[in-house]
Amino acid sequence: MRFSFKLLTIILLTSSLILPTSILAAEGDNENFSLTIMHMNDTHAHVEPLPRMLTAINEVRAEEPEALLFHGGDVFSGTLYFNQYKGKADLALLNMMGFDAWYLEIMSLTSVQARMVINP
Repeated sequence: MRFSFKLLTIILLTSSLILPTSILAAEGDNENFSLTIMHMNDTHAHVEPLPRMLTAINEVRAEEPEALLFHGGDVFSGTLYFNQYKGKADLALLNMMGFDAWYLEIMSLTSVQARMVINP
């Protein structure tokens, strides 16, 4: 049976969110809480929607400062713009978003463009 790295990452990430709340609940703390999770994936180097996403993320965080932001992967590929500028615009906008967790898929690690972005 083959176990994928992406599935393992999802399981570990989910466990890291659930287990701490289970421990707090077990301590007898009956206070309710709210958890806001924002997620995106498969942006494929399309920078056009990123400024709108950044605005939406900032609006949510203004009301929910503890909101979590995740990216599910497939970032560094897909456009000639990315190939030309080595993903620098993508990373600048994504870094402004302040992700709490990001799945960096194998395809990005092995692509020449991603290596140029990660190690300029």
